[in-house]
Amino acid sequence: MRQGAGDEAIYENFEALAAAILMAIPSVMVFLSLAMKANLNRWANIILGLLYSLVNITDLIGESEAYYIAVGVVEIVLTLLIVGSAWHWPKQAA
Repeated sequence: MRQGAGDEAIYENFEALAAAILMAIPSVMVFLSLAMKANLNRWANIILGLLYSLVNITDLIGESEAYYIAVGVVEIVLTLLIVGSAWHWPKQAA
């Protein structure tokens, strides 16, 4: 069964939406880090930091442009530093 032009447009729109969400989450996390309770904030930073590290690692697979690799490595290091910082936060009473 051949996909029509409408199917391609839906797929492209989904890709654009997924990219927009992926780009918006770090901005939202800046606010949520101040607004959320400490325990929830800790786990959100650990989970999203690992997710973003994984996304960046998969983005670098097969990449040959030096600047893209450099920026990707910096982003991976920063997200892993966020995970490490959140992991070592002192536990607070609920």
